[in-house]
Amino acid sequence: MQRHAKQSVGELISRRQIPKARSAKCSSFRHAHSDAGPALTLKPPRRLSQEHFRELNILTRKIIGKTADGDKYGWEHTRKLRGEERRLTDAVKEGQRRLSTAQEEFHASGADEDFSYAVEQSVLPGTFVEVRRNNITTHGITIGDIFHGGKWMIYSLSSTGEMWSHLKDDIMVELPGAVPQELVSRCGDTQRAETPSQTNARVELLKRLRQMELDLVSVQVKLSNRISKLYPQVKAASPEEWEKVTLFEVAHLVCPERAPDFITRFSLHKLLMDRPKEFLVDPYNYRASHTFHIRPQSHVDRLKIVSEYSHQTQANPVEAFAARARVVIAQNRQRALESRNEPHSEQVAEQKVFTEADGVIIDFLRDSLRVVRQTQANPYPVNVARIIKAVDMYQGTINDSTVYQLLVDLGVMAPWQDLASLDRSLALEQEPEATSRQVAEQAAIVKKGLTRRTTPVEGQVFGPEDFYPNDLLDSIRHDFGDLPVYVIDDFAAEELDDGISFEAIPSEPESTWVHVHIADPTAVIPPTHIFAEEARAKVSTQYFAHRTWPMLPQSAMHTLVPSVGDSNRTGEPERVMSFSFKVDGTGEITDYKVRAGIIRNVTRTTYSAVDLALGASPHNAYYPFGGQPETPAPIPLNAQQTVDVRSLKAVTDRLHVRNQRLPIFTYDFPRATVALSPKPLYTNPIHSQKPSVFRGFPHVTYAVESWENTLLSSRAIVMHCMTAASRIASRWASDRGVPLLRRTAGQPLTLSDDDFGEILASKNKFNVADSVLALKKALVTPAASYTIEPALHWSLGIPDGEGYCRVTSPLRRYSDMVAHWQIKHAMLNPDAPPLFSQEWMEDYGRELLMREKMQKRIGNQHSNFWALQFIQRAMANEGAQHGVLSRLYGYAASEPVLDLVTSEMRVKVVVPELGLTGHALGLTKSTTALGQRHHLTIQSIAVGINSQILFTAK
Repeated sequence: MQRHAKQSVGELISRRQIPKARSAKCSSFRHAHSDAGPALTLKPPRRLSQEHFRELNILTRKIIGKTADGDKYGWEHTRKLRGEERRLTDAVKEGQRRLSTAQEEFHASGADEDFSYAVEQSVLPGTFVEVRRNNITTHGITIGDIFHGGKWMIYSLSSTGEMWSHLKDDIMVELPGAVPQELVSRCGDTQRAETPSQTNARVELLKRLRQMELDLVSVQVKLSNRISKLYPQVKAASPEEWEKVTLFEVAHLVCPERAPDFITRFSLHKLLMDRPKEFLVDPYNYRASHTFHIRPQSHVDRLKIVSEYSHQTQANPVEAFAARARVVIAQNRQRALESRNEPHSEQVAEQKVFTEADGVIIDFLRDSLRVVRQTQANPYPVNVARIIKAVDMYQGTINDSTVYQLLVDLGVMAPWQDLASLDRSLALEQEPEATSRQVAEQAAIVKKGLTRRTTPVEGQVFGPEDFYPNDLLDSIRHDFGDLPVYVIDDFAAEELDDGISFEAIPSEPESTWVHVHIADPTAVIPPTHIFAEEARAKVSTQYFAHRTWPMLPQSAMHTLVPSVGDSNRTGEPERVMSFSFKVDGTGEITDYKVRAGIIRNVTRTTYSAVDLALGASPHNAYYPFGGQPETPAPIPLNAQQTVDVRSLKAVTDRLHVRNQRLPIFTYDFPRATVALSPKPLYTNPIHSQKPSVFRGFPHVTYAVESWENTLLSSRAIVMHCMTAASRIASRWASDRGVPLLRRTAGQPLTLSDDDFGEILASKNKFNVADSVLALKKALVTPAASYTIEPALHWSLGIPDGEGYCRVTSPLRRYSDMVAHWQIKHAMLNPDAPPLFSQEWMEDYGRELLMREKMQKRIGNQHSNFWALQFIQRAMANEGAQHGVLSRLYGYAASEPVLDLVTSEMRVKVVVPELGLTGHALGLTKSTTALGQRHHLTIQSIAVGINSQILFTAK
């Protein structure tokens, strides 16, 4: 930010350059020789726009902050007796008196602020940390932590003597135990040192911290020349491909003679962070992965070329591109306006519209449209801004949404191009299935598997394309005979993982057996198969509004890997994994069985059909903009089926009543969902010199879903049964000492027990607490994590010692496949070591948590993109005050925070009517509080990688 601001402001305030032959020193010569021509007059400075005035203001504050930061390396004080100790003492005392400019910038609301205040396990006191946020970096030693304002904050003493507060997610690098715990405990855990003893302890800690920094600088100097030669060694072979590299790998390449100790790795981290044109820090999980993405050679080349373009004074390629772009943009905007109510269509251009240099600029703009965090300098914004200003057809702050709109207006990106699914971290195949080489290769493997399944050979080693030749559990499968099994799901469900059946117990009329039958892909796919490896990389099926990417190949579904209920089509019995539990009259699970099963009598039905049988109101979302789609009328269940599902509902009601008795609750605000038609929606690759002609737009339906709707009637039956199946899977593993991965989440945090009690008392018959009250009380829900221990899952009512292991969706979650493989191996070999060791499970749990966190963030970006684009189009068609948009209200969900770009205070707000969160201007600490309701009007919408909606509070 600092570097970019210097350049753009410098350009704006510069005056015409005076030729060297007529410098200011020659003014007297010009007066004496008037025949040399008229004196050169200087143009007055151009007037700064408000946007660039703010930019200059931020730069000025940064410069002031740098000069106020105290001692810096490069010079030394005159050595005096105890002089250094006195200076450190002064630094500690001064750091307690003021909030530095750097800290103000650090705590401001940045562009990548996601307000994810989930609580995780605390960082231990005495840990050395490097903290980055809003392009501000500091080093510190952690002193303690505190729950404040709905956030779990860590306090660290920085090398400037200041006490910094930050989130755990702000930590990029950490070294636990950098200083003794005894020294940290003497520092105290308050913002200010309260005794001379605490001050002395902080001075001693500061000495050690600064020595670490000196050691770091020494190693950095030794390695800086080597790191400059790293890129050619690690870049991808293809100039268009990305690569990855970890700090450990860099250490072995750059300095094989050194042990990759912490100082070496940290030095390499610093050096790579300073080379953003070649190495991009992992934007999602760097703290865990220590991974850098290596830019493709073509991207590096374009960064250099476009920078050269923008500095050319003669025949400037950027200006030439801008002139051609303005013509194309005007035409495309008019076409979009004329066709806004038409179905979407695309006409591929046959002739080139842009030059080769234009194509480089367009590809450069495409390259810039990536997820980045403000933890590393971004090499794109300066030249992106120059290009967009040269085009001169866009107002306001230049950001990723401006780039996206420019690419759409140029015709080199479809107006319906989804950005989130392009994220390289997902590695999703963009080619349509019909023409995809990857899909064709998968289909060939499936075809071979269907024709070459042979008799197993003892000790056989499976290759990457070998399926199990037969069912390994055939001899121990339990045949459920004609017991009815009900598969209940949405009408358009794509993967049917589970079915449910029940058995009354004549001798125990108050108790019932419920059997949850789960699809069994691991009966065919071994963990060594290429499909298993691909599933691990995907983590789960990826559901997007415009397209679904299945975890397992579509060609394998319904053939090698049947969904539950496929027997209705084939007439063959189905192999399943069955998780059975016995529920007593109080809703407690008193017994369980885990078996490989066979089912024969399967009924596929829908939530709406079961609701009809139960006499319950159908599940309906809210459609704030109208356009509720017509759904097919449910096919009624027959008399016996109706009796069965009502009996199931009676059992799951007992499970619900049991949870209702517990001091637990759930809470959430409504959320927006969008549905696109047609689906799948494909986009063709577009040549940068040959823009396409687009008309119309796909049909989009905007709905708002309430959390309570998922807890009603038929959906509650399925939810409670799947939860119980996951509980007994954990019990089964615990009783046999089999390591399984459990998902755990603790109790939410409040500032006091009274606050927690008030929220608990607000829960309704569905166990859902008042969400607005939760905001007012600054309730924070701990982030879920994974463990091999049978740990607590608080919101599901699962106690410590029982645990919760996901096993009910192996067609769409790889972790469920892992659990099935592990359970089956233990069934067949009860005395043998587990298939997956405890260490492997722990490592995989960390990997899974990291990948799920990344996918969740991308999923949120995707949802915001489509929801906000829908609202943006609705405003263009009907106006900003039409319908629901004229009566918006929202609840304050954060304290006011400074916006770095606008220098205004912004507050996060939850808007239930739209199912969205956004930010509101016009509120201060004196005019709002957590959970306070405000009337809102939409001020602006930005659609791009980080789509955002900004409100003005009335």
